[in-house]
Amino acid sequence: MTEFDLDEGDEGMLEDDVRLDQVVAGVGDRLWYDYDFGDGWEHVIKVEAVLPDPPAEIELVTGRRACPPEDVGVPWGYEGVAAWVAGGYDDALLPGQFEDVRHARDWLPVGWEPATFDLEAARAAVREVLEPVDGE
Repeated sequence: MTEFDLDEGDEGMLEDDVRLDQVVAGVGDRLWYDYDFGDGWEHVIKVEAVLPDPPAEIELVTGRRACPPEDVGVPWGYEGVAAWVAGGYDDALLPGQFEDVRHARDWLPVGWEPATFDLEAARAAVREVLEPVDGE
């Protein structure tokens, strides 16, 4: 549960009070995760292996496709943006969430291509997230 859930009247335990290994601890365990509440970005995280000790280093090995741009909206909104970019920015494919082509191009990250996965950029993002916070 998050503070948001509690504000909505739901009951449960706050996510800050639970460790991930208390929720998914064994091979095959799954966790359903809703990113960006209300937009329908649902993820399933599956435990593939349980190690006796944490690894000395974590390395991202591979990935597929570009991450959706932030605030793209719902999954089908992303599909529209991806089709528009893959279609060469054809005016006829311009997604409905944009006022016009200029609005869409100004919003879209420079150089974003839906079919491209930048392994080094993804590794840098993972390293940034895993860096210890001062005092930890």
